[in-house]
Amino acid sequence: MVVDVNRSVWNALAASSGFDVDLVVPKSWKSNLIKELNYSYNAETDDHLSSIFSPTVFFKGNGSLTFFNPISLWLILNKKKYDKILLTQETWSLSLLAFSLISLFTRNFRTKIDLWVCQNIKKKHLKWLTPFERLNCFKVDNILCCCSEIQEVIKWKSIEKKCRYFPFSFSAKQYHSLQPIGVFNGPLKLGYIGRLSEEKGMGLLEELCERLIKEELPFELHLAGSGPWQEKWQELAAKDQRIIFHGVLKHTEAYRFYEEIHAIVLPSLTRPFWKEQFGRVIIEATASGRAVIGSSSGAIPEVMKQVGMPFNFQEGDLEDLLKKVKSCYDLFLSSKMDDVLKRSQQLSFELYDHQSVAARAQDYLKNPEGNHGLITNSELSS
Repeated sequence: MVVDVNRSVWNALAASSGFDVDLVVPKSWKSNLIKELNYSYNAETDDHLSSIFSPTVFFKGNGSLTFFNPISLWLILNKKKYDKILLTQETWSLSLLAFSLISLFTRNFRTKIDLWVCQNIKKKHLKWLTPFERLNCFKVDNILCCCSEIQEVIKWKSIEKKCRYFPFSFSAKQYHSLQPIGVFNGPLKLGYIGRLSEEKGMGLLEELCERLIKEELPFELHLAGSGPWQEKWQELAAKDQRIIFHGVLKHTEAYRFYEEIHAIVLPSLTRPFWKEQFGRVIIEATASGRAVIGSSSGAIPEVMKQVGMPFNFQEGDLEDLLKKVKSCYDLFLSSKMDDVLKRSQQLSFELYDHQSVAARAQDYLKNPEGNHGLITNSELSS
């Protein structure tokens, strides 16, 4: 929530629903891309929120081990009686434990918590934690899931809570002016933006470049981000003008990166400790009128299907990735890609911009016992 875009959907909810929405965000945070993030008020993303509290946190940047200063949290929860508390964390998190226990000694001792989780891996080596997780959810009313795989994980843990689909969102404001590619004259400009690490498929992306060079398919590869592979990509960019490294970009500047390319490549690889949980880059790229070539890791196929993107390949399979890149290239040459991109752009706005996701939250909050938002095969395959 320190990053502005992560607060925007709640600001949109407050603006459209008339609800009083208070936010509790870390005073500072450490992330994979930026070493130190500090919360600061932004009128564009915060102006409709009733209050924003930014207490210090312990173990910042350490995911489920982090928790807010207990005294600050008690003061916040005792200041106002809430109808609902929504916490973005995992079922085993210390933050959930702290919120649940501290709230018992405040005006919110009866207030239920909705937990927005992202963990979509059945971590069998941590199965011993399951009894604690079930106990840790004693104040949880519903579990909000950014992809359908999470529901299977919750069932596997025997946590008996309703699961509701609640995806990530993006700011449509910066993308409405962007148009699909139109006339394509080559080369095919591929892009990657995000964490430059092994599990994100950097090795496979390097192999793809080698094959495209060997097969003489005209291309460029634009990269932006940071991580363990940053130095390697900088070296490759210095040797080959077809590889362009843009460095670290602010999230608010991401739309400018999409203007430079024709298609995003998302070659993520499933690992025991991680797999793709949503892939916000998919909805940002399609909202920009760009194509997406994504692996089968985690939620990538689910999101790509939602926005009508056909270039899904088997993760780790270079030949399948190369096949999808060539299909994308041929579709651009045939001028048939324009219709695909326009439809995908429309779906991105309809399903995933802040206002659309905020409307989903509003409908659910106004009718918490209804079926709206319950994860169903029809919703995620429509």
